[in-house]
Order: sequence, then structure tokens, then C-alpha cells
Amino acid sequence: MKTLKLGLVTEGKTDQVVLRELLTAVVKRRGEALTLEFRDLQPTADRTSEGGLEMVYKWCLNNPPEERANRFQRDGLFAGLSQNNSFDAIIIHLDGDSCDHPRISMLMPDSAIPLPDASATDRGDFVERTLNHWLWTLHPTWDGIKDLRQIPAPAVEMTETWLVAGLCEDFAPEESKEILRRLVELDFSLKNKVAPKDAKQVKKERENYRRLSMAAANQIDRILSCYYFNQLVSRILMLASC
Repeated sequence: MKTLKLGLVTEGKTDQVVLRELLTAVVKRRGEALTLEFRDLQPTADRTSEGGLEMVYKWCLNNPPEERANRFQRDGLFAGLSQNNSFDAIIIHLDGDSCDHPRISMLMPDSAIPLPDASATDRGDFVERTLNHWLWTLHPTWDGIKDLRQIPAPAVEMTETWLVAGLCEDFAPEESKEILRRLVELDFSLKNKVAPKDAKQVKKERENYRRLSMAAANQIDRILSCYYFNQLVSRILMLASC
């Protein structure tokens, strides 16, 4: 049984929960001879704030490519961790709704920002280019080749999209702008209740998202129909096969 150690850089702690549960479910569903181990890098377990887009940006800025590469290696270290906690790869996540962030034009200069009514493909492509810019172009001294162990992970419009995809049949979540409200409705439905009209989103707590992720994972094939989730899975499995 092979073990793949993955570091997680995400906008928030609940995004880490979603990635852990769904990626683990994919591996089990496919019967892969593979175990995934995760370590939260941003936000770290001791952080009290969620983090957000700008914290992902700062993490990329404060960890240049050469340092990241050294820290991935089995014989390297990551931010003072022991050798046993070095990583095979790092997943760097960003939500598609970051296109609407008021500071995105300053954090991603010289690039056309998709409008709110742009297609999921256009918004996801922009987020992936943003992550690649932060990981590589942002560092002018770097002149190497992109490391495939540093995996950009866009989520259109957000990681909650993947939960809705698993929990709701006959719904195109990547084209919806009402994901948070839809997730509330599905959450109450799982409890055989009706969501209050003024409920806008599920409370951002790890346990809530773990419960919803485990329920959504029962229909992991529907989640794999989300392009960027499928792409993330493909990249991880490719690394595992090396």
C-alpha cells in the first residue's frame, strides 16, 4: 500500500475538510492501493481566523519556488517539521468567486478578470492562472520548470459546489451562483427538515462540513463530473503512479 503525503493550502479550514473527505473517498471508490495523508499548511490548525484569498496569496509570496521544492522532498524539511512530515505534493486551493474579490486586480495584474456572469470554464481558468501566477511568475528570480508536485486546485464557484454536486441529482452546480443557499436546503433535507427562508449558508464549522462531505461522498461519481475536481484527482493519481 503506497502512502501519498499531501500538504493543504486553502482559503479556509472547511475547504480543508472537503478536500480531505472527498479525495479520500475517490481513492476508496476506485480501489486504489493508495492511502492519502494530509497536513494543513494554510490555515494551520491553530489559526482562529478562516484565512481567505489574501492569505493564500501571502503563503505563495512567502514561500518561493526553490524553498517549496526543498520542503517537498522526502529528505527535506517543511517549516521546521520533522523529516517524517515532509510532503509528496502540496495542493493550493482557491475559489472561483475570488474573481469578484475587490482586490483581485491588484493581486493578479495584467489579466482580464471574468465578470460574474462569465462561464464556469472562464472563471475556473482565471483562478488557475491566478494560482500559477502566485506560485511562479510572482517570483522573478525563479527560472526553473514548474513542479508538478505543486498542484493548483481551483473550485468553481467554491468547494461547496462539490458538496452540492454529490448531494443533489440533476443539478448543474458549477453554473449556479446560489450554491450556499442550495447547500443549506440540502443540509436541512438530510435532517428531514425545511430550511428557513432567511438561512443563507451552512455554519462554517469543521464538523458541519465533515458531515456534509461524508454524505456527498456517497455519490462521488457525480462530484467527479465537476471539471476542476476531476482534474485535481487526475493530478494526484498521476503522482501516485510515479
